[in-house]
Amino acid sequence: MRGSLTIAVGVLALVACSTEEPQIVSSLPPGEDAGGGGSITPTPGPDGGRVGCSSASECDGGRCVDGVCLAATATDGVKNGDESDVDCGGSAAPKCADGKACKAPDDCVSKVCKGGVCAAPSATDLVKNGGETDVDCGGASAATPRCAPGKACIVHGDCTRDACREGVCAHARSCRQKYGGGTCGPGEVGVPGAKHEDCCVAVTVPRPAASGGPFELDKYLITAGRMRAFLEEVKYDVRGWVEKNRPPWWTGTGTTTWDAMLPTNADEFLSFSATGGSGCYVGAGVGDNGAPAFWAPAADLLRVIGGAPRAYTKDELDTKVMNCFRAPLFHALCAFDGGRLPSRDEWIEARTVAGEVLEYPWGTEGSDAERRARASYDFDYWWPRRPTAADRDLGGYLPAPGRFPLGNGPFGHADLLGAVENMGSRPNTGAGVRGDGWFQFSFQEPEIAAHPYGQQSTGFGAGTYRPHWAVGARCVKLP
Repeated sequence: MRGSLTIAVGVLALVACSTEEPQIVSSLPPGEDAGGGGSITPTPGPDGGRVGCSSASECDGGRCVDGVCLAATATDGVKNGDESDVDCGGSAAPKCADGKACKAPDDCVSKVCKGGVCAAPSATDLVKNGGETDVDCGGASAATPRCAPGKACIVHGDCTRDACREGVCAHARSCRQKYGGGTCGPGEVGVPGAKHEDCCVAVTVPRPAASGGPFELDKYLITAGRMRAFLEEVKYDVRGWVEKNRPPWWTGTGTTTWDAMLPTNADEFLSFSATGGSGCYVGAGVGDNGAPAFWAPAADLLRVIGGAPRAYTKDELDTKVMNCFRAPLFHALCAFDGGRLPSRDEWIEARTVAGEVLEYPWGTEGSDAERRARASYDFDYWWPRRPTAADRDLGGYLPAPGRFPLGNGPFGHADLLGAVENMGSRPNTGAGVRGDGWFQFSFQEPEIAAHPYGQQSTGFGAGTYRPHWAVGARCVKLP
């Protein structure tokens, strides 16, 4: 018959649409072919499915519905495609929960696949999983260790040193903040090529066993930013914090006058830092011009000490060496960070190589030009601008730790020559500590030849030394 084709066993109809792929529909019972026996091969259909199936085994996706093979999905209740378990694992499905089958670590939520099964996170699986902030550390679980310095963190409590700065664990609590906490080393803040690091990092001094063995000494001098972090944490009640957290070495006759020199509030701190201090007052009045590193709001400076507003910002001054306070405050900060002030002997060990005490960090005495290239010396450093003759605020002269890398000591300690003189302590067995003077040169000393390098000043132990703009400190870390 013209225009049609008749087949005895059935009729095949071709269904076509201009916007869809051709679909072949069979009127044969499932499993029969035109010859009356056997099975047919399912034929390609729309959306990746195939028509003419009689069982799931004939379909790539493992599903045959109403004679049509359906494509695999991550919600079809069938282990298909490249899934490692039902609707999980593989390249397209969600990760598998603990206890589900896996082929590789990436199949699992925990990222741990052991013996073909996804394992629960643990603190020893060498994978960052669960609530950890870095591999096998951090997070809310008390069973997970805290993270070491340099590891990722979210809050301070994630870290062994209780200090998380910009997502990375710091080396001590006083380095929680960026300025003065992570701005030490060569180059200025904001300048391309600056190589800054944690201001609380310590460097080992390989002291011989016969002299007490190796010890950890801060690479950098204490910054105003570190002091601010400490003061804000204890709400400026340093005396109260020491009373509650007094370290074993803060005892004995050498420390009896220390507590009285510690502030109990912010106003007392400002008053103690300015009273009688050389270079620790800015404005008309006591000393007139000076360079205290610690920034305070103009209203507080005027109200408490009658001082003038600072010409530099808090962030700028926080990068600089802390000065203008008596030794007990530096002792307290070191205790807060798990240490104490070094003794003069320990400071000398930081510039001793093979039994030889170096006259200067680089060896011989050197010329004036060599010293200027290696240390903040005779006002040869200023940032962010050089003070003028009319300025009362000379804070620009204060050095930031680590800006003279050529002057690093033999083991890497920065500013062993200049910057500020160093407060010290003298540990005594069974009797706590006492003062050990101050030593090294400062940024405002032009006559190095007139002062023996490492000289020891007197009067410090009794607490008579007053705040000074050219005296600071660094800490020894206790084991």
